[in-house]
Amino acid sequence: MEHLHLINGKFEPSEAREILLTLIQDKINFHELKSYSSQERYGKKDVSSGIRIDELQELKSRILQLTREGSQLGKKIKVITTIQLEFE
Repeated sequence: MEHLHLINGKFEPSEAREILLTLIQDKINFHELKSYSSQERYGKKDVSSGIRIDELQELKSRILQLTREGSQLGKKIKVITTIQLEFE
């Protein structure tokens, strides 16, 4: 198992929002493309991608809320993301 540190720092709320929403939007785009490809190939959307898109949209809303709160409080936001890779 490998742990990789993707983000590790303190950011202004607007910076944290931009970084995190960009990552989430890229994941949403990935799943939309996967679902579209499934629709074209098999005539049906990828169900797991649809579920994941909904989850990511909720995550997006939560990040917007938290960064708004951080901005109102005049606080920086510490963001730490670790990617865990395993072979199966």
